[in-house]
Amino acid sequence: MSTTDAKQAQEKTDEITKTPQDLESSADYSAEEIGKLKEELEEQKKKSAELSKRMLYLQADILNLQRQSDRREAQAREDVKLNYLLELALIREDLERALSTSGIDASSTLRDGLSMLVSRIDSNLKGGSLERIRVPVGAAFDPHMHEAVAYTETAEKNEGCILSVIGSGYMYKGKVIKPALVEVARQNRSSLGGGHSKESVNANKERRTEEKIEVGARTGDESQSEST
Repeated sequence: MSTTDAKQAQEKTDEITKTPQDLESSADYSAEEIGKLKEELEEQKKKSAELSKRMLYLQADILNLQRQSDRREAQAREDVKLNYLLELALIREDLERALSTSGIDASSTLRDGLSMLVSRIDSNLKGGSLERIRVPVGAAFDPHMHEAVAYTETAEKNEGCILSVIGSGYMYKGKVIKPALVEVARQNRSSLGGGHSKESVNANKERRTEEKIEVGARTGDESQSEST
């Protein structure tokens, strides 16, 4: 490259890197041209700021979508796990009923094998945070833990007293997911003085159902608000 070409290239570089203040002092630009360049510069700054703002919004939207996707995936895994544990619990109940039958000898190998299988299932259920609701016979009926499916009139037990357990209930991570099915004592109509009557038990059952619906609706609203 000749000395003349190098000089011309340097002049072009100096021209490009001039600031508005340099342009004001340059005789090559009029005051009107400099004003237009300043307006164009301010306009480009505004556009750049707007694009940056939109970029931040897009990044926030992508982050929210990722979080929602992670929550749905985690919930799906939790649902699959819970369904598996409940199926396993039902199998345990069948085995327990088989052990309670009189057709299996107490010293038989079959009984020992079934007992070992029940113990293995209990260990898996406990490891999966699924716990069986303990319902002592004679305990008071609790609408949050029990569901009355049978009533027996008796003068020997208090109203609302649990007489027997018909079906097992379960808790998952401290929350009742399946109430225990129980038989509840009920006094004669003439001697009712309090406690849990059939009507009050049904009312409690309806209230528990409404609470579940309300919780589900609130969860849906929270998911909707998070998505927005």
